[in-house]
Amino acid sequence: MRISTPRSLSGRVICAVLLLAQGACFAPPRSVGAPAPFLQANSPKRIWVTLANGDEMVIDSPRLFGDTLLGFTSKGGSNEEVWLPLADLQQVKSRRLSGGRTALLGGAIAVIVGFVVALLPSGSGTNPRPCMNEGEPCEGGN
Repeated sequence: MRISTPRSLSGRVICAVLLLAQGACFAPPRSVGAPAPFLQANSPKRIWVTLANGDEMVIDSPRLFGDTLLGFTSKGGSNEEVWLPLADLQQVKSRRLSGGRTALLGGAIAVIVGFVVALLPSGSGTNPRPCMNEGEPCEGGN
């Protein structure tokens, strides 16, 4: 399958804005206090855990079953199911939506759109080609 890339400047700018917007609304992963209440109250798609022995893992689709964390981690190009007792977790981090960053991104997009609209020529100007109808101006002032 061949993936085509935008060749125009506007297409590249749109792609760049979309790539920046993808990560702009989320804050970097932050430590959560107690993993059990956090996972019961939220449904993160991914968490980062540090085990008691110092190993670090990225866990996708984490779920809580009693005192055990179930999720999937990527090992060798495939997803592997992991079961971790909560007692073995030293630290748990999760990404959260950042209201300030989202508002800043929305404001920046609004400013950019405003500049683009302001710089576009308006269609209400005079027609550069004169319209002659036996020496009389055409209807509509063109």
